[in-house]
Amino acid sequence: MEVKKSSQKKRSLDDSQSDASSTSSYLLVTGKTQSEHNDDSSYYTQSFESNMTDQDEEGPDDEAAKTVGSPATYEDLREEIMNICKNGCKFIIGIDYTVSNTTQGSSSFGGKCLHDVLSVNPYQKVITCLGETIESLIGNEDVIHAFGFGDSKVRNKDVFPLNPDKQCRTFLDVYDSYNTITNRIRFGNPTDFSPIINKALDIVNETNEFHVLLIISDCQVSEVKRTKDALIRASQYALSIVVIGIGDGPWTLMEQMEATGNRDEKMSNFNFVNYNHIVSKAANPDVEVAEAILQNMKSQRRFLHDMGYLED
Repeated sequence: MEVKKSSQKKRSLDDSQSDASSTSSYLLVTGKTQSEHNDDSSYYTQSFESNMTDQDEEGPDDEAAKTVGSPATYEDLREEIMNICKNGCKFIIGIDYTVSNTTQGSSSFGGKCLHDVLSVNPYQKVITCLGETIESLIGNEDVIHAFGFGDSKVRNKDVFPLNPDKQCRTFLDVYDSYNTITNRIRFGNPTDFSPIINKALDIVNETNEFHVLLIISDCQVSEVKRTKDALIRASQYALSIVVIGIGDGPWTLMEQMEATGNRDEKMSNFNFVNYNHIVSKAANPDVEVAEAILQNMKSQRRFLHDMGYLED
């Protein structure tokens, strides 16, 4: 499949810096006020930009300082992706609304449902992280296709838009749409990634352009064969798939599928990012999560190009 070139212009570095400044101001601004969050307040009073500045000041500005999770490595990757994706990156977001979310916060989220919007939940944190770090990669005229899957209505038959009334153009739009709709959702079964993967393939076929599908999920997939079959189909299209795992785990299936992708080109478009593992160990988790996503985007896009699914 050849992907046509777009006439869009990528965002300039000045635009990116402006975007980062503006997105910092929206960190978890909905729901309870900052003063009501108490223990959570430090999370969104510390902006991504200040984190990067602090780390830059602490370490030497040389190649040796470019370690995993460092601003230097992140900036290198972001610039490389911007140079590769000259027309901007196109993102599709899938949010998992299956019933396993109600128990997957037992140890990682104080026993609460992972979708509990009365506190800063893991889905909100990941969406915010994406807005803080990779929003500047989006083309000026692009939209973010944002969907939910696995609720009691669509189950594993279809997906639904997070905002049926308007398209999301920023991760703030995704965040606001998530907050608006989540309290109205009834969780369902089973956990199956095939509906959101199939929807992403529809978008790629319709636009004839490279997209990145980011699935945010507790990853307790019960429909394994359907999910793997969808991943194999997706490997023949200009689609990169990154699953961001939240909750308690286990992550064995995701790790096995990623390992399979490393050995077999039929699933090499799939990568897994363990969000909780990164957050628990990283000094600058937002940067490291973004770095993991960008690294996967880079390797998957190179593979798709080598397979002939993308133009230079």
